[in-house]
Amino acid sequence: YYIVYAAHGCCGPSSDYDVYIARARNYGGPYEKYSGNPILHGGEGDYKSCGHGTVVRTSDGRMFYMCHAYLKGDGFFIGRQPILQEMEMTDDHWVRFKTGNLAIAEQPIPFVGTKQEPLSDFEDNFKGNQLKVDWTWNYPYSDIHAVLKKGKLFLSGTPKNNNKYGTALCLRPQSPQYSCETKVINTGKGLKGLTLYGDDKNLIAWGIEGDKLILKVVKDDIESVLYDSAFASKEIYLKLEVEQGCIFHFYKSLDGKTWQSVQNTPFKGKSLIRWDRVQRPGLLHYGDKDVPAEFSYFKMKNLK
Repeated sequence: YYIVYAAHGCCGPSSDYDVYIARARNYGGPYEKYSGNPILHGGEGDYKSCGHGTVVRTSDGRMFYMCHAYLKGDGFFIGRQPILQEMEMTDDHWVRFKTGNLAIAEQPIPFVGTKQEPLSDFEDNFKGNQLKVDWTWNYPYSDIHAVLKKGKLFLSGTPKNNNKYGTALCLRPQSPQYSCETKVINTGKGLKGLTLYGDDKNLIAWGIEGDKLILKVVKDDIESVLYDSAFASKEIYLKLEVEQGCIFHFYKSLDGKTWQSVQNTPFKGKSLIRWDRVQRPGLLHYGDKDVPAEFSYFKMKNLK
């Protein structure tokens, strides 16, 4: 019997977990720890840390280990990623990884005729009858109400647990450098627009609120306004760009082609990191549930 397990800290900027193994002749033990532990680790090469996984056996008898890992550098800000590393049994009846004990991103293609797909951009024009499966939402903090009708998304919800910042509909970033844009097609009370979302007390909101365009940062439930400007039109295009995973730029446009920056300097948003999560880009509404935000599309583009 073998136990493959993770040790040390799993989550956040100080994550240093790695993979260990122990074996026993009986399920209940006693277990012998491998003297060469850890059998898989980060800290060098491609990954900051790795662990918390499952071993599976393929139909041809090979073993693979799928686990979480944080990329090093800017890649940390796309959150923990799934990685797949092949294992094998050694002559002395221990298990090791075929590419060594340092987790590396470049692995052999596991099956003949398969290939890895490149990163893809995302777009939802809301012309279907349901949201695309890529979307996630802040269910611990709001009961979401999303309706697709006539090529529009009507987004609202009912906040929970003293959440003051409404309903977020978000995606997971695939790259540390990306942009998101949308078109807001209604005004009125309540805020509607783009967000970079950590949780209900740590987020950025960039949108229309009443007769203003407004950029807000919420940190530990304390709100700061970075930009506000009077706005008279009935619709507006909004965009944000992210570089190095945590440096944010914000833009507005009347036609979706010519973009105007609303800040002289970018905003650094490391405070949006939650214990086991990074910020997620997406759409935000807070205000009266019966007066939803209306959006005509959403795009997320990988910039590098």
